[in-house]
Amino acid sequence: MPRGFLTGAMSMSGQHAVMLGVLAASLVGSASAFSLSAAPVLRRAALSSASHSGGLRSPLAARSSLVRGHARAGVLSLRAEGEWGRMERVAVSGNEISYTVTTEGEEVGVIQATKPLTPEKPFYEVTIVDGGTQSWIGVGLADVTYALDKQPGWDQASIGYHADDGMLYRAPIPDEMSKSGRPAPMPLTGKPFPVSTGDKIGVGVEFDKMGKEASQNPRRVFFSKNGVYLGSVLVERQYSAAMFPTVGFNSPGAKATVDFDASGASVELVHAAQFFGTNNYALDIAIEEIGKGADLNVQVCTAPPPLSQPLSPKTTLNPTPWTPHTLNPQPLH
Repeated sequence: MPRGFLTGAMSMSGQHAVMLGVLAASLVGSASAFSLSAAPVLRRAALSSASHSGGLRSPLAARSSLVRGHARAGVLSLRAEGEWGRMERVAVSGNEISYTVTTEGEEVGVIQATKPLTPEKPFYEVTIVDGGTQSWIGVGLADVTYALDKQPGWDQASIGYHADDGMLYRAPIPDEMSKSGRPAPMPLTGKPFPVSTGDKIGVGVEFDKMGKEASQNPRRVFFSKNGVYLGSVLVERQYSAAMFPTVGFNSPGAKATVDFDASGASVELVHAAQFFGTNNYALDIAIEEIGKGADLNVQVCTAPPPLSQPLSPKTTLNPTPWTPHTLNPQPLH
């Protein structure tokens, strides 16, 4: 879809209607976990919004300006070394962090932010500047007591995306007594996504923040590579309610930059779309992310089938190998 498609000729209410309609048409088949009920839900929302001069105004949409205000203020911006709290064998220079050990096979170096991710700031991104000798870099989340000699995902109450093998690590492992994490492929495709110099790892949290009994605690953790959504995992009850950005190094020469102000709206939009029909608040989340500026040309790591191909409840959506692409939505007729 050309970037100018939704601008110029339409009112704000019309824009929202078409945006939701486009999302309905384009997201069907975008991922193996995507509910087939998403399209009619979004189409109904698009039609109903067109009849309101003010456009879509869910309770969450009314709060989107506050969220954007927080983003502009840079609540968790890495502009000063004071934003980092606990660290071992890691040096900080501005927004760059690096492993200080120069010999192979030494202890892991870990650094943790002073503040956890929150419903207002649920996403951060790490760019690999240099993988070092082995690209042993882990990017994830952990509680405030996490050991500073273990990669995120190796020990209790932590989860991490590891650059060298492109795998997800988390502990505890559901339905197992093991207290140590071990590698698992990315949830959306069942495939690993290794990371190299210049690539960006994104880590985000879906919080339980809607409804009368919202706990505000983390529900799911999701990942991206270069802005491409890779899937999510449920956060077990053993995890802490406060999950802190945590980065681990174990390769001499490894360094990375960290952006706590990275926009995760487009990734969060695709994440929400996976749960239409199973999460009562998925549509509200999608509307909120559109309000925060989510790009409908967002990339996904599975190729959708042609929109002309009818889908049935038994349709199997077979993920393709890693080929970044856009959803390329078309307007509704």
